[in-house]
Amino acid sequence: MAVDGSGRVHLPGSVQLLHPEQQTFDGMLDGWRNQQLSRNLKFDTTYQRIPQVRRFVGDVNEFP
Repeated sequence: MAVDGSGRVHLPGSVQLLHPEQQTFDGMLDGWRNQQLSRNLKFDTTYQRIPQVRRFVGDVNEFP
């Protein structure tokens, strides 16, 4: 996977995402987790919140 200096992944334009909604959602959660960790929140706090959001999305059957 090609990654630039900022840690962003570059996908070639000809590659189609298999599940774009799920992959975008996973990327959003990764960014949110990183943002929480940058605020020096405990790992336990951060890793307890992500499953709650996933359960909510599962219950609602909609991605944000």
